[in-house]
Amino acid sequence: MAPTPPRTPPRRGKRTRGPHLYRRGARWYAYLSKGDARALDTDDEAVARERFRTLLAECPPRPTRAASAATLAEIEAAYVAAPHGWTRQGGATERLRVSLFVEAMAERGARTPAQITARTLDAWRADRMAVVSRSTIARDEACAKRLLAWAVGQGLAARSPFEARKPISAPARPRRRITHSPAQVGRMVAWALAHSRGGWALTAAVLEATGFRIEEARRLAPSWITVDAVRLEPEAGAAADAWTSKAGRPRLVALSRESLDVVRRFVAWRDTPDAQGLVPALSECWWRKTADRAARECGLPETYRPHDSRRRWVTEMLRAGVPIARVCDLVGHTDVATTERYVVSYYDDAATVTAPTSAAVGVLTVPVADVLALDPRRRRAVPERGR
Repeated sequence: MAPTPPRTPPRRGKRTRGPHLYRRGARWYAYLSKGDARALDTDDEAVARERFRTLLAECPPRPTRAASAATLAEIEAAYVAAPHGWTRQGGATERLRVSLFVEAMAERGARTPAQITARTLDAWRADRMAVVSRSTIARDEACAKRLLAWAVGQGLAARSPFEARKPISAPARPRRRITHSPAQVGRMVAWALAHSRGGWALTAAVLEATGFRIEEARRLAPSWITVDAVRLEPEAGAAADAWTSKAGRPRLVALSRESLDVVRRFVAWRDTPDAQGLVPALSECWWRKTADRAARECGLPETYRPHDSRRRWVTEMLRAGVPIARVCDLVGHTDVATTERYVVSYYDDAATVTAPTSAAVGVLTVPVADVLALDPRRRRAVPERGR
């Protein structure tokens, strides 16, 4: 058995990745591929070359993976066309951030992933820092990282320049939101019913009862309503206008009989010509206009938005004792930390809340009194005055 050849470091400035001959002392060795170096047992260069050619004929070197020639523009087009389960709004945001990143790299002369260096990314981050916030930059980098990681997985890039890069520090977590209480929302709904705005009142009621996003309410099909639940079904395909539920997967939300009755009434109204006449139907502008007037007439802050109903639904579920993991599944979140950020306070919450007395307070009253009666210097009981 031939002895294991010593490991010879390559000479500086010389590439030694392919098969080659090298000499260690007076002996010749053949390097065929990574991890495969053999001793030729000769000190004659001519004999070594002959044996090297024989080895190459018997053991051809393993083919190396050629670097992909795909450009960033081609990767962008393939990434956008691939199915990802994005929502309509999320897909538009992802496509916009990807396009901006590719354009920024092209301006700096990087048209392929291999041309993106740490200096290029630092310059891009510095330019973005001058015009946008740190949270926006963090989202931009996360999107670019997803793009290049997908390219590596598809064989369109050899490696991602974000692999060994420290991400930008995450911004501070937002403060807890303060929104309207269920009672205050009830006052606005009553005002809407009294002023011939039954469609808005039905929309507010269904969002409060289900915790759905307003986009999910637009797409809610009658066939999704069962005896005791509503099953949200995402649409198939990856078209730009395709709709999907939260996280791109079906979601079953069990509801009470009263909530299901509200859902059925809402669907029946939504499919009428009056509701279809809204341009666009159930738009944010249509919602905001009526919500602001209702809040103003009721003497409440004009901050009622459709997504506040989702936050209020999560808050009420947690106050009712439902485990947060179950609430996370019902609203379609992929991380419990996202659900925790949906917990809100109400405008009409009491300013001061007295904590309930713990049972330990009554048990520890006597021992605590005895400790307080000790002199800290002499460690003995101090007689009470008047005795």
